[in-house]
Amino acid sequence: LNALAIRQSDMGQPREALATGEESVALYRELLELNRDAFLHDLAGSLSNLANSRRRAELRREALATAEEALALYRELVVRNRNAFLPELATCLSNLGMLQGALEQRGEAVATAGESVVLYRELVERNRQAFLPDLVNSLNNLAVSHHAMGNLQQALDNIEEVVKLRRELAGLNRDPSLSDLARSLGALGTILRELDRSAEAAEAFAEGLRLSLPQTKTDLEALLPLALGLFRNYVLNYQTSNLQPDFYLLQEAMRVLGPYLDQQQGGES
Repeated sequence: LNALAIRQSDMGQPREALATGEESVALYRELLELNRDAFLHDLAGSLSNLANSRRRAELRREALATAEEALALYRELVVRNRNAFLPELATCLSNLGMLQGALEQRGEAVATAGESVVLYRELVERNRQAFLPDLVNSLNNLAVSHHAMGNLQQALDNIEEVVKLRRELAGLNRDPSLSDLARSLGALGTILRELDRSAEAAEAFAEGLRLSLPQTKTDLEALLPLALGLFRNYVLNYQTSNLQPDFYLLQEAMRVLGPYLDQQQGGES
């Protein structure tokens, strides 16, 4: 049932996935009463999947309660076997932190995302290639949580590390990672601008825009919102400072984005 719920979710059947996930959890609760050691991991996994299904169905508070229950079980599993279950605990924390942020539980989101980062750092020490993308995503979530609380310096520290690590990932797997790097550069520029560091913000927006423009030409639908957001931020940064823009970059951006500039602003970095 758990595997079926995942397939239903992947196939865009959220209501069916939710019902199947709830049935799976109910059955694993019954099995847990019979043999806790044998079925604890299965129940934790089913709860985690059910939390995701409830989040997709916009049942955020129910998803939060389910994710918190899953977290408690993963903590128990990690005590029993840290090496085996640490990745799942880290993932559960990352998902829980995003739910807390969506529900504006900002302090809790910072703490949860911070713990996820600590665990992924440990996992990266074991296997850098396997877990580096997860560490980057957790650091990004932590930056978002700090930013929501107004902790700009902490958010800056996190997003600077995200950019550094995304550069490493882009070096390993260039094309799929460049848009993520461009998006993170946009986030970096936004925080720098809020800290009144306009010159550094301009450099971040410009680099992100340079990375996104060539990709936008080849994948317009997916990357146009990102490129438009970077362009608008780049222009705004110069309008509110005494800096001079890169006119060649503006010309190239107008050539690629000009027909779409009247679209509703989206994909802000």
